[in-house]
Amino acid sequence: LTEIGGSEEAVPLEEYRQLIAEKLLESAKTLDDFRAAWVNPVTREEIISVLPQGDSGTKLLMTMQDMNNYDAYDILAEAAYGIVPKTRAERAAAFSYKHGAWLNGLSEPASKTILALVEQFEHSGTEGIENPQVFNIPSVRDAGGLAALSTLGNAHDIIEDVKQRIFAP
Repeated sequence: LTEIGGSEEAVPLEEYRQLIAEKLLESAKTLDDFRAAWVNPVTREEIISVLPQGDSGTKLLMTMQDMNNYDAYDILAEAAYGIVPKTRAERAAAFSYKHGAWLNGLSEPASKTILALVEQFEHSGTEGIENPQVFNIPSVRDAGGLAALSTLGNAHDIIEDVKQRIFAP
């Protein structure tokens, strides 16, 4: 069910995907715009809030398409921009080889901490890496945690950079 013309109506899945795509394209004209908005929790929430049924509509679409092992980014980007979606596991694996040179240029604790953060993405998606308690998770803490990331600069900025890299084409 979704609201159409002021009343709730049952719509086919493909029509629902189209409604989501139309609203998403109004907010983020290109995939690059969408990616930039997605990595920022505030702008991501603004975009999601204008979609049919907001966050619950996105989760419904994920469930209806049997794509629960994907991040909502991929579900929405497939609907609006036609990307081939990747599972969270595929994105996490790709991170290591796509950004291996960058990781190798970092201190070992910083590199291990970033990989532990990417592992949190693999388990829980964008919300996992943004979890306020992420630095208390044993694998992240044991890798070097907040102290290791602080050697690179502001942890918030580093996490945003990691998210940009996770969703890079």
